[in-house]
Amino acid sequence: MSLDASKIKVGPGRFYIDVTAPATGAALELTAGVPTTGTELGLTDGEAVFTYEVEYFEVMADQVLSPVATFAQAERARLEFTMKEFSFANVMTYLQQAVDQGAGQLITFGSNNITVCPRSILLVSEIPNCVAETLYTTVMLYQAYQSEAAAMRFTRTGETLMKCTWVGISDPTRDDGDQLGQLVIEQGASGT
Repeated sequence: MSLDASKIKVGPGRFYIDVTAPATGAALELTAGVPTTGTELGLTDGEAVFTYEVEYFEVMADQVLSPVATFAQAERARLEFTMKEFSFANVMTYLQQAVDQGAGQLITFGSNNITVCPRSILLVSEIPNCVAETLYTTVMLYQAYQSEAAAMRFTRTGETLMKCTWVGISDPTRDDGDQLGQLVIEQGASGT
């Protein structure tokens, strides 16, 4: 295998919320790196991190020292980033369970009857230095909730930042094997 420095990916991510999920087996279509539905969350700070893990159960037997079988027992996906644009819409997204009391100004929170309303979350990252066409990497969680503790940093010597961690949950209405999300690498600007 030859070495190929062009396969090193460097570039920031752009985040969108409430993007309509594509049909099973299809990559989400982009137009110049932007989905046709959803709302961009705006400027972020620092790195964006996508994490996917499968938890395995190992079956042991008395006759051997190593496992004799392994089964997947849990699956998790998450997107983490820090929102920098401090706006009413972003704070409502960040707090998720809060209530808009109208006029895009007053937010209230605190209830004994909280319902989690999953939303889709999308990361789009342009791959720089592509010769033939602009390519993108995308990560989408079809249904997710904001699980990070609400911590907004207010300081005289820096910006107000909101750390976001979106955790995916399965969408059982989708086909098996495509219920949590999708990762698309080297997607062209035309969506292919």
